[in-house]
Amino acid sequence: MRKQWIGAMALLGAAAAAQADITLYQDDDFQGRAVASSGEIPDLKSLQFNDQASSLVIRGERWTLCSDAGFKGQCVSLGPGRYPSLSAMGLNDRLSSLRPEGGNGWNHGGWQGGGWGGGWNGNGWGQGGAGTVLLYENDNFGGRSIDLSQGIDDLQQRGFNDRVSSLVIRQGLWEFCSDAHFRGQCITLGPGRYPTMGSWNLNDKLSSVRRVNGAGQRSAIELYEHANFGGRSLDASRGVDDLGRVDFNDRVSSVVIRWGRWELCSDAYFSGRCITLSPGQYADLNRWDFNDVLSSVRPAGWMPSGD
Repeated sequence: MRKQWIGAMALLGAAAAAQADITLYQDDDFQGRAVASSGEIPDLKSLQFNDQASSLVIRGERWTLCSDAGFKGQCVSLGPGRYPSLSAMGLNDRLSSLRPEGGNGWNHGGWQGGGWGGGWNGNGWGQGGAGTVLLYENDNFGGRSIDLSQGIDDLQQRGFNDRVSSLVIRQGLWEFCSDAHFRGQCITLGPGRYPTMGSWNLNDKLSSVRRVNGAGQRSAIELYEHANFGGRSLDASRGVDDLGRVDFNDRVSSVVIRWGRWELCSDAYFSGRCITLSPGQYADLNRWDFNDVLSSVRPAGWMPSGD
């Protein structure tokens, strides 16, 4: 019975492909079972297609595709076209959610409203509620967890000093420090899921956490000419629709994102191949075959707000 159902679904997907905006295929080169959609799919498990897509066809508009359910994890932004393999973008058999992008408030003068920081409203970060920040004892959100939505100047008070290995931020901009009372090594992160603190050499080292305001903080995103954050750098916090105008076209090899989710595209005006990145240090863009090909950068316009 199950085999008959899967076969019926494959036929349904193939029949729908002609008018659908996106069609996913189980195998490379548009082979195997197919699933078609014209609207968002927050979790491909609902179609029994989680971690199964290997190729796809997009018609009509750009789509965001993510490795985790709920539009989280590693995300890429793709325009209309045929993609015979998802391996080049690191998403072969890893796709879990997708949605059409539509308009997101950009004009050529910069980012105009719309909100790009989960809790950002143009005047600062809103007040957090329960579950705004969750700290986890182990990597990948495992082990004990605590809710620190109000911040704390010494994690020893909660029995969690030097124990944090991963965290989730649902809203706002937060500072995490290695010493009590917001001293020592500190990093500022915006909304997102951070499966390890090892990227900043802060695994099992956090001692204090507090909400901060975006004003006066360092740039949201910095582009570097060479790998490992070497050479010239450019603050692209307002977005740049053509890096050629600032003599930085096809020159970017590494990136630092401090807050917000950002879309990086191979062509000017946010066209060509695009990837969407969360806060972090990206020492080499070769991982996405993006070394020395970047031509435009902008806030992605949305960020994960759920668990």
